[in-house]
Amino acid sequence: NRKIFNNRIDYNKYFQKELVQKNLPYYKSLPRAHFKDKLELVSHNLELLYKFSKTLEIDLVIFLEPTMGLNHENIKNYSPNDLLLRAEKDESYYNDLNNHYSKIREFCIDKEYCFDISKSIVHDGKDKYIDPRHPNGDAHKKIANKIIEILKERKILNH
Repeated sequence: NRKIFNNRIDYNKYFQKELVQKNLPYYKSLPRAHFKDKLELVSHNLELLYKFSKTLEIDLVIFLEPTMGLNHENIKNYSPNDLLLRAEKDESYYNDLNNHYSKIREFCIDKEYCFDISKSIVHDGKDKYIDPRHPNGDAHKKIANKIIEILKERKILNH
């Protein structure tokens, strides 16, 4: 089992190096690294992390974080600046994003270590993002508070 794991790691390192040399995006390695899609790669990596954490007796906590353009958002509540930022990407980008998040949510829901906090940013007319992917400082405070709440519930954080 260890040998298979080591071979898989070496195989993936080879393709990652090749991608860097050719300046290609990481997802281009998926078929050659024997992953059919991004979700299979993510789930493989998270399951490895989970097994390592159990072996090392440490708590693993993974969060599916918010990003702009998720289907639950009400675009009418966006700030004018966030509307401008959202317009930087086309609808196919947001469709792909929502499809990916939907798959990751399905994976995450059954995992004791995975928490979906992607709905923790609520648009209320105030700026929430610095670009179409990354929340601003105020939004990060809301995310941090949600993470602290979960860590306290799980008794990973005591104060």
